[in-house]
Amino acid sequence: MINYSFIIPHHNCPELLERCLNSIPQRRDIQIIVVDDNSDEDKRPIYSNRIEVEYIYIDKNETKGAGRARNRGLTKAKGKWIVFSDSDDFFEIDVLKDKMDKYKDSDADIIFFNTDILDAETLNPMNSVYKYRDIVNNNNDNSVEWLRYRSNVPWGKFIKKDLVILNNLSFSECIAGNDLYFSVTTGHYSKITRVDIDTIYHWCLRREGNISSNISKSAILSKYEQTKLRNVFLLSVNKTNWVSNIFLQYWSNMRKIGYSYGEILNILWKDTPRAYRIRHIYECFLFILKRFININVFKLK
Repeated sequence: MINYSFIIPHHNCPELLERCLNSIPQRRDIQIIVVDDNSDEDKRPIYSNRIEVEYIYIDKNETKGAGRARNRGLTKAKGKWIVFSDSDDFFEIDVLKDKMDKYKDSDADIIFFNTDILDAETLNPMNSVYKYRDIVNNNNDNSVEWLRYRSNVPWGKFIKKDLVILNNLSFSECIAGNDLYFSVTTGHYSKITRVDIDTIYHWCLRREGNISSNISKSAILSKYEQTKLRNVFLLSVNKTNWVSNIFLQYWSNMRKIGYSYGEILNILWKDTPRAYRIRHIYECFLFILKRFININVFKLK
C-alpha cells in the first residue's frame, strides 16, 4: 500500500534534485513523482536507482510552470497523503521518517510542520526573517487559522489526497504564484487540521533563477492576479480578516517594473474590495510611518 506520494517539479537543477531525493527515506510505502518541466537537454533529471521514483516529462509545447507540473503529478499520485517539495529544497530525513510513521493513519486532512529557511549558497539559517516558524511554534487556534489561510506554499505539510480529490482542487497554471489558490483552498476545506512543531523541510532561498526572486514584469503581474483570485475566494467564504493588502504587497514591485504612482494607485484602488480600500491605505500609511521613524532613530544613533 502506498501511504505517501511525493511530488517534485523540476527545471534545470539535477544535482539539487538528487539532494532532494536523497533526503527522502527509502521505504516501500512511498511513491516519488518527479515532473520535469522542459529542462535543457543537459540538465534533465539524473535517473535515480530507487524504484520509488517515477519521471514525467513536460515538453516545451505543454509547459506552464510549476503549477502544471504539480497538477500532472497529482494525476499520478497513489498515496493516502500528498507531500510536495521543490527540487532545490530538501527534507530533514530522520524527522520526516518518524513523522511518516506517526501520521500515516491520522484522521487529519492537513498536518503542518515547521520548516527552516536556508541561504541557498551557504545553507546557513535565515530564520530571523521567517515568520512561519513563530506561527507554528505558537500552535494555538490563531496560528492554525493563519496556517490555513495565509500559508501560501504547498510544502512543509502532509495533505490528504481525498481532500484534493473530493474538492476538485488544483494548482493555477501560470508563471508565478501558482500555489496561492491551491494553498488557501486546501486550508479552507480541511476539516481536521493539525500542527507539529518539529522541522521536516529546508527551504533554500536566493538560488539564481528561483521564481521567488524573479522580479520580471510577467512574474509580478502573474502573482498579482493570483493574489486577487485568493482574495476573491476569501471573501466568498467569509474569511475577510485574511484578505491580503495588495497596496502593501505590490506597490514597490509595480514601481520596479515601470508603473507610475498614478497608474499603481488606480490599479490597486480598483482591485481592492470597496469595503477595504480606506483600511488598507491606512495600513500602508502606518507601515511607511513606522519605517520612517525607525530610519530616523537609526540615524540619531
